[in-house]
Amino acid sequence: MSMNAFHARSRRPHSKPGQTRKAVERPQGRQRADALLVARALAPSRSRARQLIEAGSVHADGMLVTRPGQLLPEGVVLAVVVE
Repeated sequence: MSMNAFHARSRRPHSKPGQTRKAVERPQGRQRADALLVARALAPSRSRARQLIEAGSVHADGMLVTRPGQLLPEGVVLAVVVE
């Protein structure tokens, strides 16, 4: 057995004939909650933004943000409440 068998593939496998791939696109004008907190300087990093979200400290338009990867519209009003 060659050593290459133990290493991950370097490229994606080819599609089978008749099979198509779909690209999953992010909805226009939406951004991850953690990235939006960093972009607006409400958190110094995405990891800190994740901690704030998981602690229940982040609200978007008055609604609790529960997941760091939640897609939010770019014009959303964000509030960070730290006790």
